[in-house]
Amino acid sequence: MSALSIDLYGPYHKHEHQVNLPCTAYLIVPKSSDTRLKICLIAQEERQEILEKIVSNSAENIIVLKSILGRTGRNIVDFYGCEATPEKLLDTLNEVGVMHILAHGSHDVEGNSIRSRLHLASEFGLPFKPMLTQPGENKGYRDREVLSGDAMMMGGTTAEHITLQACSLGRFEIAFGDELWGMGRALLAGGADSVLLAMWNVDRISSTAMVRLFYENWLIHKLPKWKALANAQLQIFQDEQHPAWSHFYHWGALQLIGV
Repeated sequence: MSALSIDLYGPYHKHEHQVNLPCTAYLIVPKSSDTRLKICLIAQEERQEILEKIVSNSAENIIVLKSILGRTGRNIVDFYGCEATPEKLLDTLNEVGVMHILAHGSHDVEGNSIRSRLHLASEFGLPFKPMLTQPGENKGYRDREVLSGDAMMMGGTTAEHITLQACSLGRFEIAFGDELWGMGRALLAGGADSVLLAMWNVDRISSTAMVRLFYENWLIHKLPKWKALANAQLQIFQDEQHPAWSHFYHWGALQLIGV
């Protein structure tokens, strides 16, 4: 009996090829030059909590992302903690060229993936930490903190790129015509050129490191977005300071859709 040999380091792992699978709902909308000069960072943690994480464990986090994005010459707009409400996010989606959202996410496990949701802040403060519930239940959050994919689709966006650093929002269901239905499709239909999403519950440190490398490769080194992510994945895979990151869980966590 012969064994099938799979070369993980072959041409597709080295990412020499671009594969586009656009959905039929993809829309190309005109974007003004002003919006492309703005970058928005939204984080649901308070600033002090983020700073303490960086000091305590040298984690790559939202402050590091801000320093990288600041090198692009674009204006940076940021919201933290209780400022990061669904209303604020929807308004900002139509004012910026690049948006990065760091928040809790929950995938709709009952087959309505476009209603998967971000959990942000409200007038009552930050959202509860996620709780394990039965399918269809959402006991860990208050409804007023929830922002679903279909709400963002209806609200529209001027962004050329959106990163959702939120657990499992890159998951999808296959609908009629083999369409991939989920949060990513909703944002493309809303007008985004591309979306970067997590396929599962990601590690905060490794996912932030990979997003930082993605932004550096794309916005500073001017690589195409697909190549920027491919190189970032390889950099995470080969990171000698973090040998555990060579596992697919870390370098394969983020999916780029769009153009």
